[in-house]
Amino acid sequence: MSVQEYLVQILITYGVIIMKTNIGTFDRTIRLTIGISLLAGAWYFNSWLLAAAGVFSLFEALFSWCAWYQLLGKNTCPINSKK
Repeated sequence: MSVQEYLVQILITYGVIIMKTNIGTFDRTIRLTIGISLLAGAWYFNSWLLAAAGVFSLFEALFSWCAWYQLLGKNTCPINSKK
């Protein structure tokens, strides 16, 4: 069981609404890179705004979910597209 599957099981157990994945592997990689870069910039410039954007980007990459994609109905995850 992967870490992501384990976290999903914990969230389901406690009744938290699960977000459907809508980000593919390429998008996740880009968001992870951007998140790490933003966090590095936040540390260098001592900026809480860059830190918040970096954490949000990392959240999206780790959970394969994007709020904007959900609002726009966009999905780049190949697993969900086949259904």
